Amino acid sequence: MIPVIILSGDTYKIRHEIRALGGVWQPDEKQYIVPESKRDQIAALIGTRKIEVFDSEAPDNAFEPLTGDALRAYRQAKADRKAERIQARAEKKSALAESLFEKEHRIADMIPFGQPILVGHHSQRRHERDIERMNNLSSKACAAYQEGQHLARVAERLSRPVSIKGDAEARHEAHRQKIRESVKVGDIIFTHIYGDMEVLKINQKTLKLKGKFGNFNFDMSLCYLKEAKNNGIS
Repeated sequence: MIPVIILSGDTYKIRHEIRALGGVWQPDEKQYIVPESKRDQIAALIGTRKIEVFDSEAPDNAFEPLTGDALRAYRQAKADRKAERIQARAEKKSALAESLFEKEHRIADMIPFGQPILVGHHSQRRHERDIERMNNLSSKACAAYQEGQHLARVAERLSRPVSIKGDAEARHEAHRQKIRESVKVGDIIFTHIYGDMEVLKINQKTLKLKGKFGNFNFDMSLCYLKEAKNNGIS
């Protein structure tokens, strides 16, 4: 364990400065931990802000950059928390839209279907006000509905599995391995750039291909089996 300084309270406005001093945010506790060696800088930074400062201890690796599964879990938890907040906003907007539509419909139900504005009649101004209110309510309801739908889509995207450095290369290598196991010299391979090409040589990560535009070396991750192409698999 190593000595650390814990900061909690109104830290949001100086979050960048805290992180520049090596601070690490702990979302479950809603606090920062900062290396004990930064005590003087922290004291100057906090000033009169309403931030609680106290000493504690943390694991030896508390300030080491996360990697691998630990990094993936951290980013996924962060994305999930953000998705929950945005989904809650989306639900509020949808509820607001429904409430506004209901108010509009209640006003519309009081007006006989097809009833024109009776110019000069004592009901003229009330009828005009009702129509204006209905238009305003409809505009606000549509805007709230569209924003709610947008927020719901954002929340859905955020809830998907996160990616970290190395994931793309791992997918490419898995595809290369499939090509290595399935392709032999003389086979026809599909490429998105030059279409069907004949395999002349199989290297560790590339294929030497022959096509109507000449011979080229292609990374295996950019080559596809003919049956995969025909099945719509990229």
